[in-house]
Amino acid sequence: MTIAALAFVGGTPAADLVTDDDLKVLHPRIVADLWPGKTTYRPQLVKAFDDVLSDLAQRSYVAAQIGDTVPNRAWAKRAVIAKAFSMIFRDFITQDRDRWQMLKDDYQAEYKVLIEAAKLDYDADNSGAVDDEPVAYPLELSR
Repeated sequence: MTIAALAFVGGTPAADLVTDDDLKVLHPRIVADLWPGKTTYRPQLVKAFDDVLSDLAQRSYVAAQIGDTVPNRAWAKRAVIAKAFSMIFRDFITQDRDRWQMLKDDYQAEYKVLIEAAKLDYDADNSGAVDDEPVAYPLELSR
């Protein structure tokens, strides 16, 4: 199985990777801050997972070749959490430089570092087996 395949585990994107409970570990009162009528942060988690895969693709990773290994899952979980929190806290901002904006900025910065420093177990030759050494693709900037 690959990290990309996790998007369909249980029929729900990232269902077994990150849950509301994972968010509550870092911010215990986060569920109390849900918008009226909402019961979960699942939409933000799904979007965050999609964004992680998209950002990895921009760095030349092919999602189907990213191995489903313990280190990759740990990295992906941290990246999805950081991306999700940056989106969640952005929605709570009510004034410039309030606590929500500072939290959003912190998680956004963490996410950027995670993406830029990604070194994942990867099947570079598409053989069906993860390579011996993790692969880090440099960020290539173009205009």
